[in-house]
Amino acid sequence: MIVYSPHSKFTMQRIADHVANGAYFYAKIDWKEYEDWINGETKTIFNSVDGLIEKLTERYDLKLTPRQRNYRLEKGYPVCTCIVQRDVFEKYKWTLHLLFTTPKTRDFNLQCGVASQKIVNAKDREKVEKLQDKFKGFTWIKPEIQAQMDLIYSYFKDREPLQFILDTAISLKVTQHMTFELVRTDHKVYKPTEKEYKDRIRSFSWSWRYSKQSYLRMKARLIAVVNKLISQKNNKLAEKNRADLRNFFKMIEAWAVFKSNRQQSGELLHFAQRFVRKKVKKSWQQIEIEPPHLVYLPRLETYAENLNEYRYRRELFDQYGLEVPLDLVREGDFMKIAAYMYRKDVSFVSGNKRTDESLLSENLE
Repeated sequence: MIVYSPHSKFTMQRIADHVANGAYFYAKIDWKEYEDWINGETKTIFNSVDGLIEKLTERYDLKLTPRQRNYRLEKGYPVCTCIVQRDVFEKYKWTLHLLFTTPKTRDFNLQCGVASQKIVNAKDREKVEKLQDKFKGFTWIKPEIQAQMDLIYSYFKDREPLQFILDTAISLKVTQHMTFELVRTDHKVYKPTEKEYKDRIRSFSWSWRYSKQSYLRMKARLIAVVNKLISQKNNKLAEKNRADLRNFFKMIEAWAVFKSNRQQSGELLHFAQRFVRKKVKKSWQQIEIEPPHLVYLPRLETYAENLNEYRYRRELFDQYGLEVPLDLVREGDFMKIAAYMYRKDVSFVSGNKRTDESLLSENLE
């Protein structure tokens, strides 16, 4: 399976999906294309990612259907998913994320943290109970982990360095200043009478959080901006400080979309609010600041089915700063695409786009 991702949040959502289904082994490939002229006449891309994707597709059987992938796991063989993302800033820079599932990681994941008595379907409940008996007292010690790696290496005839995500969290460096980590978070237990109570079948979920260093950097930046604002006597400079804080809050709104880092962001905001009240005895509204409204990331739709669709959509975004729907791209009628962009009041000027990545980068420098 190949997944094409337009930006980091899409990549993060898809990685979490696959890990939550038992893809416990991970590898990353960074790739750089470059552009040059042939005989001073023809502009050509060298070291194209197309060739790399073709090799990986053949090596890891990435064209398997979901049914074929399930059949392969049932037969005792591993499967692989590749998530492809082109950099938002550098159009020749690519990152490919490889996620491997083995029969054992899938079975372990199916039963781990599950309250089987809450499963309504009798067949599914029986399957989980059998797996829980099988994995009773099981722990992922080094020989067990190595055995799964050896299975992946021997089956795909490759030695790509792998990390086991229960030992080492997947980290994603979104910009120079910000890194996210994928972690397993336990659900808080509430009494049935409490408002927050949910009757969950599984006791945990996978979510992204800011790394410790990134979190501390955000906290330091927030303290600095707030401190400048509340201590500023010059009205013009105070307005600039207020704009800096609003931009910081916009950055938090853009990125605090996962359960874990949303909680971290809430802690930051609560800390900043207490800091303001302690220093000047005022609320956000009294210093003319609207606190960010935090929401979860919705389910993002398929971006592209193949590399040609992906490249075309990214080129349109690079040029016009707008995501054109996949169905219009597939039709290939530029007049319809132009009409769509006109309806969206798009300025046909390159370089006007604003991305969450740029927002994040600017506010943490």
